[in-house]
Amino acid sequence: MIATRALRRGFTLVELLVVIAIIGILISLLLPAVQAAREAGRRVACQNNLHQLGLAFHHYHDTYNAFPEAYTLSISPLNSHAWGPKILPFMEESALSSIYNLNVPFLVPQNQAVVRTRLPVFICPTRGNVAVVYTSTLPGGAVPGLPTLRWQAFPSDYGVQSGVLGRFWDVFVQVPADRHGALQANQQIVMGQILDGTSNTILLAEIAGRNAVWRTGGLVSLTGNQGGGWGDPINGENWVAGSLFDGTGSTGPCVINCTNLSGRGIWAFHPAGANVVLCDASVHHLKQSMSNKTYALMVVRHDRSPFPEAF
Repeated sequence: MIATRALRRGFTLVELLVVIAIIGILISLLLPAVQAAREAGRRVACQNNLHQLGLAFHHYHDTYNAFPEAYTLSISPLNSHAWGPKILPFMEESALSSIYNLNVPFLVPQNQAVVRTRLPVFICPTRGNVAVVYTSTLPGGAVPGLPTLRWQAFPSDYGVQSGVLGRFWDVFVQVPADRHGALQANQQIVMGQILDGTSNTILLAEIAGRNAVWRTGGLVSLTGNQGGGWGDPINGENWVAGSLFDGTGSTGPCVINCTNLSGRGIWAFHPAGANVVLCDASVHHLKQSMSNKTYALMVVRHDRSPFPEAF
């Protein structure tokens, strides 16, 4: 009887606490590894999105012998469209494409029904906030000849890099070159015009989290950005000017992961870098430690400079 009772003796409270503590330590050691593995998977999915978009641009080029415009805008008669709706037929979205009418502005009800549509290929899984339809306003006179315009759109975490602004170029780059990017407003660019080569020039880049405003350290505002939608023409107007390293300022040395404000650079929720798709449809993760000069040279399409540190 005594032997039987000894065999049935349970854990003491101290032993139980020690076991719980050990389990807690093991979980704390494993959690970063699990989170890193999940982020690696999300980053791969994000890169796959960009690759699919790059292939859609190539199929468009094969059909029309040029890339689509970054956006189109005419004042009289008023008409405007983003690059996104134009590649819908080449990304298995023919049904949406059949609804969208390029002969009338993107903000008419028929087209609004399309650009408010959530398309997963435009959303990076690492996005730090829930993507929702946003409302945007262009004040009257902001573009000469236009009245106040309002529209809605569903966000995209990917956008155009139109080129590099002179005030940034003159300080940080100082290389004689045309400062335009691979995609331009109101003009279709053919691959032959990308003199740096399609494997050296950015086609689209991550500018995630819009139309909310993000800076180094976190979310600043749920509104205040512009052009965050895949069907929003302002998405096609992002001239790189850089920012300060805290994400403030209208010009500065930081172009990767300091802010997602339009026209500053690129922004992703991945640690230490952001993804881009080049004009050859290849996707690369750019480290935020890369030089701002190298990034600027990757944006413009004919400076004819190599990029040894880019990838």
